[in-house]
Amino acid sequence: MILTIDIGGTSVKYAAVTDGNLGKISSFETPKTWDEMVNQLRDVAQNFTNIEGVAISAPGVVKFKDGFISGNSAVPYIHHFPIVDTLEKLFKAPVTIENDANAAGLAEVKQGVAAGANSAIFVVVGTGVGGAVYLNGQLVRGAHGYGGEFGSSFFDGVNSQWSVKASAVEMARRYNVRHDTSLSGKELYDLAEKGDGVAKINVSRQLDSLARGIFNLMFIVDPDIIVIGGGLSQNADILNELNQRVSILIADVKGHITDMPVNIKAAQFGNSANLIGAYEVFKSYYPNVNEMKTKQV
Repeated sequence: MILTIDIGGTSVKYAAVTDGNLGKISSFETPKTWDEMVNQLRDVAQNFTNIEGVAISAPGVVKFKDGFISGNSAVPYIHHFPIVDTLEKLFKAPVTIENDANAAGLAEVKQGVAAGANSAIFVVVGTGVGGAVYLNGQLVRGAHGYGGEFGSSFFDGVNSQWSVKASAVEMARRYNVRHDTSLSGKELYDLAEKGDGVAKINVSRQLDSLARGIFNLMFIVDPDIIVIGGGLSQNADILNELNQRVSILIADVKGHITDMPVNIKAAQFGNSANLIGAYEVFKSYYPNVNEMKTKQV
């Protein structure tokens, strides 16, 4: 049995994978300190028998081969120390860790809507914008682990990073500041669908920013498919509108490109994506659990 764990900013999800099947997903609130996290994980481990390995999805720039997580995240205490060694001692089993967006994208590439695709881009839209790139079935981590950190790219100014311009959370935050409200991104989408003029303008601006970023990525990677994750992916109307806007941008390119189809699809897996992807990563390193594999996913 492989224990899969997804560390998030508000909750930690976990489930057992037995014979390739993901079991019931449980969770606990993300602790405020590392010591509290260790205690919670120890309690989780006691609920299972015969843990052969632990597959973890986590935020940040994961340097798995070096055994630590670089960068920053909403869970600051998991960074900049030998976390892999520490957890292997805790669980008394091999541990793998993968960036959460990479893991979610890998779930789609291995088992979801991008299965069979030679190349794919995964874009997750939530608090910010993140994602992953897959070429020839392989995750592109980059020389320093920052491959797929799309949200850090700039649009047209110092304060115009894609995570700021295209995030549903940031869209709602800007709206709330101007109108003294406390709406979520989903509530703002709903308000726009009901015909509220101001809400429609805000949603349109967000979709324009998202479409331009996807347009840029298409010309950098030229993927078979672009998979959208996050809450936005559950809104079919928004997804259709996004497809149309990217298609218009491509049609406007000088030279009239006609052989570059827009293939944007919603992610198949929801809350289970990171757990499934983390398991796929573990399999690539430990195909026989205790035997290290040199190839990476």
